[in-house]
Amino acid sequence: MSRGVELAVRSATCTTVGLALGLTWWLINRLFEADVFCTGEGCLGVVLLLYPALLVVCALLGHFVLTSSGLPHGWLVAMLGPMASGVFIGLWPALTPFATVASVTGGYLVAGLVSAPVAFRSQ
Repeated sequence: MSRGVELAVRSATCTTVGLALGLTWWLINRLFEADVFCTGEGCLGVVLLLYPALLVVCALLGHFVLTSSGLPHGWLVAMLGPMASGVFIGLWPALTPFATVASVTGGYLVAGLVSAPVAFRSQ
């Protein structure tokens, strides 16, 4: 396979994982807004404890999917993806569902493209 095709496959894989994680994150936010996990004034503690844990779980889930799909250096995408997603989320003036999904998808795409030279160099 040529480098261009490998880069396209890498980009598509990272974008698909980012889209799935973005939709998952949006669904979890909707469940919090609908008071499914908690009701009343005790929700702040649950949110403050659960959001960082969910971020770690999403990163580990992304790592598992990326490495099991055979993506070279999937661990690097799994580390850089949430960081790039956080930067993109900070750029939106209002956190809408589209902004959440687009930020996470774009974050994983950028992480896949940035880590591509490392993956290609090791082959």
